[in-house]
Amino acid sequence: MGIILIHKQSLNNLGKLTFGYVDLGITKQNLSILQMQAMGVQCIIYDYNVSRSRQNTMISYYHSLNLRVMMNAWNPDDVMSGSSMLLGSDDIYLLESYLISNGNYQSLAAWKIKADKCLS
Repeated sequence: MGIILIHKQSLNNLGKLTFGYVDLGITKQNLSILQMQAMGVQCIIYDYNVSRSRQNTMISYYHSLNLRVMMNAWNPDDVMSGSSMLLGSDDIYLLESYLISNGNYQSLAAWKIKADKCLS
C-alpha cells in the first residue's frame, strides 16, 4: 500500500484526480473507504445493481468525508431513474460501454436510446 500511497499523492500534487473503486455488494474484499482516503483518493467509484437506498447511504458517507462519487453503469436507468439520488454537481456518471460494448460497436438505434436517456 505504501507505493500506491506515494503514487496517488504524487498524482494529487500534479493536480490529477485519483479514484478508488468500491463494490457495494457484500461478497468482495476491498480497501475500506478510509484506507482509500488515506491513500489520497479523491473520488469513489461504484457499480450498478445496488439499491437506491444503499447508493444514497454510501453517497452521503462519501460526501461527509469530502469525497466525490462516480457512478458506473451500462444502463442510464440504473443511475437516473426511480427514486432521487443524492449526487451533487461535483459527482460523475460514467456511462459504461457507451458506443462500444465487449469490443463491438452498438447499433445506432441502441446508442440513441442510451444517449436520449442521459439527456432527459
